[in-house]
Amino acid sequence: YESDDGVLTNYWINEGGDVIYEKANNNAENDMFTTAVFEGEVEDEDMTNATLWTVVPSGYGDTNALRFNNKVEWKSAWDANIGIDHRCVTEHLIIRDNTAELQYISGGSMMPSGAFLVLRYPPDLAVIDIEAPVSAVVGNKYVINTTISNEGRSDATDFNVSFYSNNVRIGRQKVSRLDSGENITLQFNWKPM
Repeated sequence: YESDDGVLTNYWINEGGDVIYEKANNNAENDMFTTAVFEGEVEDEDMTNATLWTVVPSGYGDTNALRFNNKVEWKSAWDANIGIDHRCVTEHLIIRDNTAELQYISGGSMMPSGAFLVLRYPPDLAVIDIEAPVSAVVGNKYVINTTISNEGRSDATDFNVSFYSNNVRIGRQKVSRLDSGENITLQFNWKPM
């Protein structure tokens, strides 16, 4: 699905059932895990927000762990009959083939059935230029120009740009849309008091 509206979002879906039952197979703790590999490359790693969602029916009361890219581990990630967990993993992303490990440690059994990696590329607004007088005289009127750039991967919609002087808001302008890679210059009138 593609749309020009909203934030650019990539979904990696890894689904299927993997029953992990300690006593049936006489497995050791380090053997009782399943791996979800999210094959492919992350675009603009520094410009993304990443969330890992996992679904584990039958995880209630069990000791379990969730690992992401061998960089971080969370104990007891699922604690309900149908355990649904979501974690921010932005800091732990790698460029290619991100991997989640869902591990059963003890307590009965569990059945990991889905792992989803969601990457969102939001707008990234930055002030790239301000044209203002070097000095000002109280009571005189001045025009302040500021240029805002959208350096993100998604279009920005319905946001405000405010101009402050000595922690007092002098003006605010609403911008209805600023496309990715585009700039807009706004003008504020200022009369120092």
